Amino acid sequence: MRSDAISVELHKRLASCELAPGEFNHENHIRVALHLISTRGLLDAIPEFTKLIKTFAQHHGAHTLYHETITQFFMHTLNTRVNSKTANNWQAFRQDNSDLFDAKKFLAEHYSNSLLSHPTAKRFFLLPDKTRSLSLKPVSVCDE
Repeated sequence: MRSDAISVELHKRLASCELAPGEFNHENHIRVALHLISTRGLLDAIPEFTKLIKTFAQHHGAHTLYHETITQFFMHTLNTRVNSKTANNWQAFRQDNSDLFDAKKFLAEHYSNSLLSHPTAKRFFLLPDKTRSLSLKPVSVCDE
């Protein structure tokens, strides 16, 4: 999926801490994460996105909000979904992956509250503890 001008601009504004806290909502988290995954690949996108979020949170006095498990889980899920080749633009991706945009519901399908609220989950990536997570949206890896 190619990045669009809005995603590029969001990334720039996030990196320079020009976004207001209310502008960096869940949808814009996803949009910037997808931009980074699409332009840098997952392994480079994860540390960059993590740094962006932590810097932004600290700039706005919310440094305790960063959550490693949630960030990593969404980054890996987004990478899987974007590489499924089901969408080639933001609107199509959003439509095809609407389940990702209700973060609380999506996380609740894969993680218990007790695991996500544990201090270790905030600091380190922990795998989902619900069986359903083993069957994340299937991806075709073969040319059709």
